[in-house]
Amino acid sequence: MQVNKIQLSVVMPYYKRLREFQRVLPLNARYFSRPEYEVVLSLDEPSEEAELLRVLRDFPSIRWRVLVNDFDHPWRPPCRAINVGVRHALGENVLVVSPESAFITDVPALGLGHIAANPGTAALGRVCFGTFDSLEAHGGSLEKTSAPPWHHYGSICVPRERLVRIHGYDEGFDRWGGDDDNLRIRLMQTETYQHPLDDMRILHLSFEARKVRQAAEPPTPEYAQRIFNPASPQANPDGWGESFQRVAFDWRQQ
Repeated sequence: MQVNKIQLSVVMPYYKRLREFQRVLPLNARYFSRPEYEVVLSLDEPSEEAELLRVLRDFPSIRWRVLVNDFDHPWRPPCRAINVGVRHALGENVLVVSPESAFITDVPALGLGHIAANPGTAALGRVCFGTFDSLEAHGGSLEKTSAPPWHHYGSICVPRERLVRIHGYDEGFDRWGGDDDNLRIRLMQTETYQHPLDDMRILHLSFEARKVRQAAEPPTPEYAQRIFNPASPQANPDGWGESFQRVAFDWRQQ
C-alpha cells in the first residue's frame, strides 16, 4: 500500500470485543478509509487475533496496524494497551476511541479541525450509550438511537507529541475509572488545554444495556490522590508503552 503522510492515528485499546467491533466497523469504515489516517488496534490478549485479522481483510482500504499481547489475563484498565498504540502510532495526532464506538458525526475530522485551528490543544468528544437492538429498532440510524445523558468522555484527539510528553496514560492504575481524568489533569499541567466539542459525538454500542462497572469498594484516599493530584505530569518511567510489541499486521508491509 502506498505510504502517505499520516495525519491521524486512531488508537483503539482492544480486549475481547470481537462481536461488538464486527458490528460497529461497517458504520465507521468510511471515516477510517481516508488515506491520511491509520487505525492502530492494540490487542491486550491474543485469543481473538486470528478472527479479528479475518475481519480486517474485508476492509482493505483502511490502513490497519495490529499489535498483540501474547499473554492472556483478566480485564485491566486500557492504559497499557493505549500506550502501546501511542508508542507505535505514525500520525502527527492521535484519536483514542474504543472498538464499540460508532461515530454519529465525523469525529476524526472534527478533532483534526479543532487542532488545526488551535495548535497544541486537544479535542474532547461526547458519548452516549445504546444497544444494537435499539439501533435496529431505529432503522440503523445512529442519530435517532442516541439519547441523553451525554458525557464528555469516550474520545480524545490530541497531538501525539503531547501524549509522549506526559508518558501516556498511567500504567499503574488497576481498577475501573479515573484514567481519563488523570490524563486530562496531566495534560493541563503541561499546558495542553482541552476543549469539549459538542458536535464530536459517539454512540457506544453494546448487546445489553450498559451497567457501570463498580469497584469492589470505594477507592482509597491514596488512589483518589493519584487520580486527581498526580505528583508529576509524567505518569510512567521510561519504557512506558512497551507492555507488548508484537506486530500482527502492518499496512506498510502489504
